[in-house]
Amino acid sequence: MRSVVYGVAIWTIAFLYSMVLFGLLEIGYEEDFGYGHPKYWTFESIMTPSFLLIGFLLLMAFIRGVDLSEDWLIQSLKYGVVLMTVQFVLDTLVIVLLFGNGFGYFFGLVTLTYLTIPLWTVAVAAIHRRISRS
Repeated sequence: MRSVVYGVAIWTIAFLYSMVLFGLLEIGYEEDFGYGHPKYWTFESIMTPSFLLIGFLLLMAFIRGVDLSEDWLIQSLKYGVVLMTVQFVLDTLVIVLLFGNGFGYFFGLVTLTYLTIPLWTVAVAAIHRRISRS
């Protein structure tokens, strides 16, 4: 359950951050936003690295709060799959259905990123284990 709550929190923070970034870049919400938009790559060049940092910090907080046993690799992969699923479902509901951007846009932009979430969770768990052993 904790991983679902963190998944929703991570998604919500990223969503709100991206909306603020849209405003700062003066991108209208009614505009068709995708690869062809003149500010798309500016948005991505700011959003991607900053969200990686935000995601890393939130994952570190999450991993600190769970008890990882000797099966830490399997546990962290399971947590990553839950987080990935939450991100996928919320993005599908909001980006595709609510904002009406379509599945082509959605899959082209974010689907591959989802597959890295379990890897990030394992990496953060490994870092946490190394730090806590020191």
